[in-house]
Amino acid sequence: MKRTNKIIILALALIVFLGGCAKVAEEKKEVLSEVIKIGAPLSLTGKLASFGEDLRDGINMAISEVSKQEKIKIEIIYEDTQSEATQAVNSVKKLIEIDNVNIILGPVRSSNILAVAPLTEDKKIIMLTSIGSSMEITNAGDYVFRNRITSGVTEKRMAEFLENKGINKIAVFTAQSANSLSYKEVFTEEFKKLGKEIVFSVEYNQDLKDFRTDIIKAKNKEAEAFYLATASGVDAGILTKQIRELGLNGLIAGTPAFESEEFLNGAGEAAEGVFITSPAFNIENPDIQDYRNKYKELYNKESSAYAANAYDAVKIIANAIENCNGDKDTDCIRDYLYSVKNYQGIGGNTTFDKNGDVVKPVMIKVVKNGEFVPYEEN
Repeated sequence: MKRTNKIIILALALIVFLGGCAKVAEEKKEVLSEVIKIGAPLSLTGKLASFGEDLRDGINMAISEVSKQEKIKIEIIYEDTQSEATQAVNSVKKLIEIDNVNIILGPVRSSNILAVAPLTEDKKIIMLTSIGSSMEITNAGDYVFRNRITSGVTEKRMAEFLENKGINKIAVFTAQSANSLSYKEVFTEEFKKLGKEIVFSVEYNQDLKDFRTDIIKAKNKEAEAFYLATASGVDAGILTKQIRELGLNGLIAGTPAFESEEFLNGAGEAAEGVFITSPAFNIENPDIQDYRNKYKELYNKESSAYAANAYDAVKIIANAIENCNGDKDTDCIRDYLYSVKNYQGIGGNTTFDKNGDVVKPVMIKVVKNGEFVPYEEN
């Protein structure tokens, strides 16, 4: 009798234990199956619309793949910042206060990122951008991350490239924007370190349409080349076209902001031979051909480095959400991102440093037959 009672008691205990485990598992499943809302304030109109569209494409492609895994469900809420800082702040406020997001992918422009960072930091909102490169973003906050290389990496490379090209005297045109000023600061410092001379330098309103007076001044200073730290492909196109229209055939060098349809369309034939720095993203890499084919099938175009970065950002964030059982504990997600080491993504190897920055290779591109292509140095 005692043996029978003992068996019954053990059986009941086992049922209670298994029931408790099932309940815990169900609770965990419930958290992970909750639809996670993520905000994406991007430049979908305005001067940087082409970059915003690339980021949106990369995000959407990754989201569709994450959803098929059935581990977590993510809903992206897009807001158009119109490429302006004020609208970026308004968009982020709406995403936080109305949509209750805890994670933001974007914005696009460095000035927009810096404008919204105090707000996201105060609310402990994770912000991961795939395109902002200003050096100031490094110190923007503990919840701010980026999987795009900084201007400190790209423009050091440009200074070295121009030295190899035998350029000793250069004219510098800089837009009055955070990103442009950061590019200019790094480039001029590195160029001078190499014993070269800045013979002319001007900071201009990014909405300026006529640069002829300053271009002539640069010519009179015997500038051998032009370094253009523009705000977007729009002003880059105008500047480049006017330099060539005034008969100046010297080398024109630019920042990654050039790499856009806006520049190619605006500069026209003058774009040929322009050199820029760019993330070392190789679409021919045999390891990413599945991604390349799917992207091309979806959007009927090749992926840019920024689309690839956005794709990687979603995958990394999805891993963080799964690890932290949701998006509510942003301290957990922050710490997870800091722990990411050697993530082999489409846009390259990703390791976040203590400031939330990444270090990736950079390359020189040149416009050839109306396209940006890798430049093969001798």
